[in-house]
Amino acid sequence: VYRVDFIARNADKDLLTILRDASNTHKLRREPPQSAEELVRRVEADLPRLIDALWGAGYYGADLRVRIGEATIGLSGSSGSASRIAESFRNRAPVPIVFEAELGKLFTLRRIEVIDARTHAPLDPALVPPRIIRLRPGDPARAADLRAAQVRILDRLRAQSRPHAKIAQAEPTVLHQSGEMDLVLVVDPGPEAGIGPVTVSGSPDR
Repeated sequence: VYRVDFIARNADKDLLTILRDASNTHKLRREPPQSAEELVRRVEADLPRLIDALWGAGYYGADLRVRIGEATIGLSGSSGSASRIAESFRNRAPVPIVFEAELGKLFTLRRIEVIDARTHAPLDPALVPPRIIRLRPGDPARAADLRAAQVRILDRLRAQSRPHAKIAQAEPTVLHQSGEMDLVLVVDPGPEAGIGPVTVSGSPDR
């Protein structure tokens, strides 16, 4: 039996929820493993998942570690005595597991380019105006916001009778020194579909 906590200084409730949702250790807390070694492996497997979640939230410089009792496990591994310490809680108390994140800076967007895959020039704003893209320099570089922008672009193009529109490439460049991201979206609008032959069948009303 174990209990799990998440600590991230200056994190809001939404970010802590993202971490809990990404953690199998948290999801499976009512299904404790059979041994201390299995528990340590479960915890270690969570570290890359949680780092991915932090990156997705815009914290590309985040650091993460987990404490099992007095033992500390970092991204580089080296659990040391973690299994022995976890075993010492058996039949005595729940094993205390604490994930600790150092968030660092929330990365922001520096430059956003939307390129036409056919011409390699900026996409005609008559096709997709900036109010549809809704990404501006200085906005948080959150993965969910970047995906949502791509969905809005495709929805706009498909509403213009372009059923084969697609995002040919999404190229984010993370600039760790400045805490910023450049984003290039290469958009293939596809051909504009016309209306084919129209036929009417059935008996005329009399």
